[in-house]
Amino acid sequence: MEWLKTEEEIEREKPVLMEKSVEDIYGKMKEYTEQIISLYSEMPVGLKTDFFREYIEKCEKNVIAAVLNIFKYNVAESSKFLGISRPTLYDKLKKYGIQVSTDVAMS
Repeated sequence: MEWLKTEEEIEREKPVLMEKSVEDIYGKMKEYTEQIISLYSEMPVGLKTDFFREYIEKCEKNVIAAVLNIFKYNVAESSKFLGISRPTLYDKLKKYGIQVSTDVAMS
């Protein structure tokens, strides 16, 4: 499990990831997903119950946070980029506990 990264390592890598092309990011996501599937196959049955749901939610939370960062927390632009409505994005922000300043979110 050496390939698993801490949140601190991910935070340090964010600026680098933002500079890479979409294809590079998709490639990394595919690589990580393959590693997760491999790990899943080795897990005891009792630990597998909500594994993929939780994994997908963590991925979604990270993508939303990254997109908000790219668009300087402009919710309207971020929701357009993500292909979801503003109310849906606000629901997801609430679900994941992502704070967006009202002043910034309305811009």
